Amino acid sequence: RNKAHRGASNADEFFGALQSVNGKISRIVFIGHGFPGGLGLSGDPLDFFGEKLESKDIDEWQTDICKSIRPKLAENARIDLIACNQATDKTFMGKLAHAFGICVRGFSEPVRWCATFDKNKMKINSRGLVGPESAVM
Repeated sequence: RNKAHRGASNADEFFGALQSVNGKISRIVFIGHGFPGGLGLSGDPLDFFGEKLESKDIDEWQTDICKSIRPKLAENARIDLIACNQATDKTFMGKLAHAFGICVRGFSEPVRWCATFDKNKMKINSRGLVGPESAVM
């Protein structure tokens, strides 16, 4: 919907993408793999957690977040975490919220994707709905 989309394969790319945004940021959406304590950023379908975004990464980037990302955040900006596998935990979400000074939303249970993946071609064939495990059949 005419919004900027950026990918990140490691923590530096995640925060760097936010630093590179021109104008105000109203919403940050992470779509990918989650685990208790962080997000998987490897981008490799066979190794979801080769590169991660964890609390220690937030600590390392806190000065840059305050100087070059927070000023770009619009009033009422938010972060939405749509993370499959195990849901990210409240401690990690709280750390993100505190670091950015904005609301972080996520699912309280694992998220399931309705998608098909061709392992031979290493390609997603179709994408469907996303939702909490209890709602996805």
